Amino acid sequence: MSKTIIAKLRDGIENVKETRIGEVAVGLKALRHIHYHEAQISTDLEYQSNGVDVGMHNIDGYELDKEDQLILKTVVDLTDKHEPVFRDIEEVREVLHKHVRDSLLAEINAFQTECSPTMEEMPEKDFQELYEQVKKTPEMSTLSELSLHMLKKLLLTSVHQLKTLPTDK
Repeated sequence: MSKTIIAKLRDGIENVKETRIGEVAVGLKALRHIHYHEAQISTDLEYQSNGVDVGMHNIDGYELDKEDQLILKTVVDLTDKHEPVFRDIEEVREVLHKHVRDSLLAEINAFQTECSPTMEEMPEKDFQELYEQVKKTPEMSTLSELSLHMLKKLLLTSVHQLKTLPTDK
């Protein structure tokens, strides 16, 4: 029996990919929306605690700091896939040279895209399978792990289905 689209999505969420930082093998953990939100909050709190207002004059640095937070959350020990390699944000900044950081970030972004299909990337057959599963079990826990675009497409598809139903007039 082939895997359902929900099983494929769940596998993507638990996915860890092996990569190297120099000569050291590490894992890249697939992130969910909550991790991006936590990175934003951590960066905001860091700036606030240092009395720094974010504006056009420092937005590039702010985005770099947010990316460092994502590196902190993504890079894990291969032996324990839930254990971060870096103990804190300062260690990320101290250990990674700019070119290594940029290369690692590009690999992280590519991996996150691979593990988090958007509605543009998901084949229509897979989307229809997902839609049918949502109709059968609307309280599915994996709905909270889908992208905003995917949730929007599911909602619009449902609304369209309702509009095509016969009405009593």
